[in-house]
Amino acid sequence: MTLMLVTHDPSLAARCSRQIAMRSGRIEDAAEPAPVRVPAE
Repeated sequence: MTLMLVTHDPSLAARCSRQIAMRSGRIEDAAEPAPVRVPAE
């Protein structure tokens, strides 16, 4: 499942695993997603 959140609140965005910053309708910066850790069974 994918959830997209659009916000102007940097503290809320910091909680997301990936951030894409836009300016004037263009991508300005994109942070790569953090690796997902799967617990050992």
